[in-house]
Amino acid sequence: MKKVMKFLDDYLEETLMVILLAVISVVIFLQVIFRYFFKNALAWPEEFARYCFIYSAFLSFGYCIKHDRLLKVDVVVNFMSQKVQKVIAVFNQFVMLGLFCYLFYYSLDVAKTSIISGQVSTAMEMPMYILYLCIPIGFGLGIIRNIQYLFNMFWKKGKKGGDLQ
Repeated sequence: MKKVMKFLDDYLEETLMVILLAVISVVIFLQVIFRYFFKNALAWPEEFARYCFIYSAFLSFGYCIKHDRLLKVDVVVNFMSQKVQKVIAVFNQFVMLGLFCYLFYYSLDVAKTSIISGQVSTAMEMPMYILYLCIPIGFGLGIIRNIQYLFNMFWKKGKKGGDLQ
């Protein structure tokens, strides 16, 4: 059980994103084969690939926080002392954590509304709540990774916050 938890902590987002992007490639490749060789395009591959891409985008929140790969404009911050840079980094992490908590809370309403509506996708006739669940999942992973990042900044001496591994 400990090995499984360590694997999930180390590679959850990466594994899921690789699987999703591989599935997108295979499905789109099959669509090209069906369209050009069999002269019969399938109705669902574009929609399926779009939904897989959306899932991979939301899963990337946790990955980007974990590896400190978020978009930053730090031209001014780089001219400041190390102590001031650390204070700004901590402030940024708390702001981001607050934002992700806010977005997570309201994304649950969006997911709940999509469950209640019973809406289905056009081509695959998949319940739309399956797609909308990627939003709270992504923000939830972002919250977890942000808390880990902050923990490492404060309690793991000698480690940068982004080095969660």
